[in-house]
Amino acid sequence: MDEEMIWPQAVKERIKSGHDRELVHSYPYRSACPSTVWSELISDSSADLFFAGYTNYFLWTQVPTFLETVRRKTEAGCRVRFLLGDPEGEVTRQREIIEDVALTVSTRIKITLEHLTVLDRWMALKPASAHRKTRSTT
Repeated sequence: MDEEMIWPQAVKERIKSGHDRELVHSYPYRSACPSTVWSELISDSSADLFFAGYTNYFLWTQVPTFLETVRRKTEAGCRVRFLLGDPEGEVTRQREIIEDVALTVSTRIKITLEHLTVLDRWMALKPASAHRKTRSTT
């Protein structure tokens, strides 16, 4: 098979390659990514942290001192946002049926929300209502 058949020139021209490429590494699923990668990404961020995971539960269990790190980041001016699933939503109920595990999806979402409530209480630079505007739940 010809290389042009697999990678047409139009595609080749749009893919970044070299040292400044945007995609450095990929993993087949989140748990395959070493927790050290998450720690480094969070630690190296100074302007924006955006966590768009259905539960984001793993952050609290696999990233050492995550809550304290996020608090320090926000105090230093880093914008931190979370996008979560609805713990009472139909999609959540369907995922719970599929996963069929003791630590349910809704419980993991609620645990994340509890941690975020603690973070809201810790925030000293902005009123808690300003933080809620940047923390989205769907």
